[in-house]
Amino acid sequence: MIDQTLEELRKYKQVRVEYEVDATNLSQTLPSDIVESGVRFNRIIWNFPCTAERNGQDGQNNEMDQNKSLVKKFVENCTKHLTTDGEIHMIHKTK
Repeated sequence: MIDQTLEELRKYKQVRVEYEVDATNLSQTLPSDIVESGVRFNRIIWNFPCTAERNGQDGQNNEMDQNKSLVKKFVENCTKHLTTDGEIHMIHKTK
């Protein structure tokens, strides 16, 4: 399913998909051509922001403060990389 989605996204010149980006430190982990050119985004999307447990599972209720901090850092970092009318989209799951 993700392969189909990525294939569809790559058809659009204005869409850019990046990997290995730290959402809490965008300026340091986005590709340098983006940072140096001052490119601003219309949308920044993060699917399922969540801390990870040592055994690879998602953080749960015990990690709620860590998860809140993670999302807060993401939002703070995104604002300087968005256009004036840009949007942040977070897709989250529930149990």
